[in-house]
Amino acid sequence: MREDFYLQFENKFRGDRRSILKQLSMYDPLVQLVLDLNTESQFLDIGCGRGEWLEKWKGNVSRCFGIETNTTMVNVCLNKKLDVIKGDAIMSLKNIDSSSINVITIFHMIEHLSNDYLYKLIDECYRVLHENGLLIIETPSIDNLLVSSKLFYLDDTHINHINPDAFQFSLDQIGFDRSKYYYIHGGPLQDAEHLKVTRIFNGVAQDVVFIAAKSKQFSKYIFESSLDWTSYLDSGLSLLQAATEYDLKHEQIVTKYRDNIVLTTSINNQLVSINNQLVELKSEMRYVSLV
Repeated sequence: MREDFYLQFENKFRGDRRSILKQLSMYDPLVQLVLDLNTESQFLDIGCGRGEWLEKWKGNVSRCFGIETNTTMVNVCLNKKLDVIKGDAIMSLKNIDSSSINVITIFHMIEHLSNDYLYKLIDECYRVLHENGLLIIETPSIDNLLVSSKLFYLDDTHINHINPDAFQFSLDQIGFDRSKYYYIHGGPLQDAEHLKVTRIFNGVAQDVVFIAAKSKQFSKYIFESSLDWTSYLDSGLSLLQAATEYDLKHEQIVTKYRDNIVLTTSINNQLVSINNQLVELKSEMRYVSLV
C-alpha cells in the first residue's frame, strides 16, 4: 500500500482543510475560557493528522504542537511549518511535564485504539493536563444507525465503537472532576420533516464530542458559570430524540384524523337523525293533506 494512502483517504472522505478549519471554529468560545485563565498556554493535538488544529492556533498560544505516527501526515505538517512530534502517543506523552498542557485535543483517533491502549493514553493525558486544563475528544457516534452500521467501516483501521456513557464513566474514574458529551454534526436530513423515517437514519448526529475538566474549580466554571460556548457547538439530534419527534408528529396527525373521523361520524349521525325526522314529518304531512 502506498505511503500516502491514508492522507489521500482523509482528503477524499474527511473533507478539505478549509471545511475542517471552519468546523473546528465551534470550539473557539470554549477554548477562550481556558485562555482567559492561562495567559501562557500550551495546546497539544494527539493524532494531529494534516494539522488543521495546529494551523488554527499556531501563533495564538505559547506553543501548539501535535503528535502523529503517520510519516506522510507528519511531512504535511512540517511543510506548513507546524510543530509536530513523530511517534507513539503514550511514549511521547511520557516526555511531557505533568500539569503543563492547557488544552489537549484528540479528533477522530480513539476509534482506532484498543481499550487497553486508550485508557493508558487518557491516563497520561490526565497527568500532563493543567489544573485549569481542558480535554476535547471527538469520535464517530454509534448512536447514528448509518454511522455504526456502515460509515464506521469505511475506514478499515477503525476498531473501537465508543459507547459515550461508558467512556464518560471512564473519564470520571481516571480522575477528571467532570466530563460531558454532546452529539454534534447532524446528518444531511436533520432539518427534514419530522415525519420522515429517513430523518431518523440520516438526520441524527454523526459524531460525539467529550469535554472533560481536570479540577473542580474549572469544571464548575465551564459547565455551570459560563455555558455560552455550548450554543456554538454544531449540535445534532440523538437517535432517541429523532425517533421521539417522529412519534409525536405521527401521533398529532393520527389524533387529527381520529378527531376528524369522530366529527364526521357525529355529522353523519346528525344527518341520519335529520333525515329520519324529515321522513316522519313527510308522513305526518300526508295525513294532514288528506284532512
